[in-house]
Amino acid sequence: MNQPFQKITGFILALVMAQNLPALAVMDSVAMEPVRLEDLLVEAESRNPQIIAAKAEWEAAKKRIVQSWALPDPMAGYDIMGEMTETRVGPQEQRFMISQKIPFPLKLWQRRKMAKKEAEAAEQRYLITRRDILNEVRQSFYDLYEIDESIEVIEEIHALLKRFEA
Repeated sequence: MNQPFQKITGFILALVMAQNLPALAVMDSVAMEPVRLEDLLVEAESRNPQIIAAKAEWEAAKKRIVQSWALPDPMAGYDIMGEMTETRVGPQEQRFMISQKIPFPLKLWQRRKMAKKEAEAAEQRYLITRRDILNEVRQSFYDLYEIDESIEVIEEIHALLKRFEA
């Protein structure tokens, strides 16, 4: 009962390996270019979505500093009265209004100061995100380097054992 299962498994394994042989031959013929850490860091900094989002948040926070110093929007209005409306100042048919809220100067200064602190916090979050992502890239690079060197050592040991075996 176990034997037919092993034959089927062996057949499937042989099929999978046969399909991958051309790809393996192409991989062997293409010379692999060494990966440099600096290139990986530049690539990660320019394409990582977390870094890009943190930088955009920081840039937006810097632009909110200028907005916080601005006065509120002015209000303008125009009223049309139906029938002649009698008021204290006499009959009126229409009325124009313009108003502008002017907050106390210290309030504007405090809002600007708060927006500036928020921008500084956003900058620190960007720098932390950038540092963490680039450290992850460095760690992965060094892990890959360790694995590559381990493979080379194992291949050297294997070649020595083959030589001693013969």
